[in-house]
Amino acid sequence: LVGFSVYASKTFADIWNVSADIGYLQASNDVTANGYAHAWKFSEDTDAWTVGVRGEVLTKAGSVNIVPHLGLRYTAISTDLSVVPTFGDKDADLKLGITGVSTTDDYAVRVIDSNPVQAQLGVNATNGAWGFGLSYKLGAGSDDRMNNSFNANVRYAF
Repeated sequence: LVGFSVYASKTFADIWNVSADIGYLQASNDVTANGYAHAWKFSEDTDAWTVGVRGEVLTKAGSVNIVPHLGLRYTAISTDLSVVPTFGDKDADLKLGITGVSTTDDYAVRVIDSNPVQAQLGVNATNGAWGFGLSYKLGAGSDDRMNNSFNANVRYAF
């Protein structure tokens, strides 16, 4: 899979913060199914766009900063065979057949994980307006899904 993300943030009066981001992810998966004494192979490609906005208010309680926030995120996922909304169907339904043969077979391929779990470990450093970070993210879920991600970022705040 390949993707990118762009993030922007603006602080007002040292207590209000508004941020927004946009991201894109493209993934390609090879699928194999057995039927009619034959192994069927095909590729299921997925594109995902996400856009989010978030507002925060800094509240100080002595030496503790409390930051209540409210956010909204829209995600659109498109696969080769269908569009899958994030709150509905998790499978791409396929009908396979051979040209000239009246028999077909139906397959449902899971394209959205139903039990995702994510953990992240990282370190960030700042020097003036510059920020640097390194992190590792592990994603696991149903059907033996396992994702590993190593991320490096550089930020400049102005």
